[in-house]
Amino acid sequence: QTLFLGGLGRFDFIKGEKQGFTAFFDNELKLHRTKLEGATAFYDKHVGGLLTPPNSMEKEEFPPLVSHEFTIKDKTDLVISGLGWIRVNGEAKVAVWAPEGVAVVTRKAII
Repeated sequence: QTLFLGGLGRFDFIKGEKQGFTAFFDNELKLHRTKLEGATAFYDKHVGGLLTPPNSMEKEEFPPLVSHEFTIKDKTDLVISGLGWIRVNGEAKVAVWAPEGVAVVTRKAII
């Protein structure tokens, strides 16, 4: 599965046992879930429209998303600097995509 964070980022569940994830972002940020297969094409087609921000005028100047892969062993927060975080509840291989130059870090889950 893939979870788009508007057009600002992306969370990919690549491998692991079925589990839930908790997203901590601004209430105004629209989240959109889709299948991992075809997610890049979906982003390219819908960024600036269904996936906003950025809007259609800003998307040409928006930096490309860069993938950061993590192997998670226990409850962990995946933090996108300045945006929010996603809590992973157990073992998994995941990728977090963020704009080029934006830090993505892990920490022990705080909630």
